[in-house]
Amino acid sequence: MEWPIDGRMVMPDGFMFGGHVASAADHIVGLVSMSVLENDDERFRTSRLETNYFRPVMRPRVTIEARVTNVSRSLIHAEADMLNQEGKLCVRIYAVQMRRTVEQA
Repeated sequence: MEWPIDGRMVMPDGFMFGGHVASAADHIVGLVSMSVLENDDERFRTSRLETNYFRPVMRPRVTIEARVTNVSRSLIHAEADMLNQEGKLCVRIYAVQMRRTVEQA
């Protein structure tokens, strides 16, 4: 998936603010975690989110590759990478999602 980055998302030096990247990261791993839910009564909550920065995230876009790495009865482990236009790793995200039912959520 490609994510276009416009001027509203960057600081004056052209780099994306790390907190904005982390917020987007939570959304990204949430989307990929949805792919393993077994029915409409399941939910999840982020219990751990680790965002590792290797290079700045900059305009005009990044490529995002996300995957679920492990699923258990109570947890979903997911990770995602943000790559710059040269294909170099900018950010790697690790997340653990707690699985819940509608009643538990």
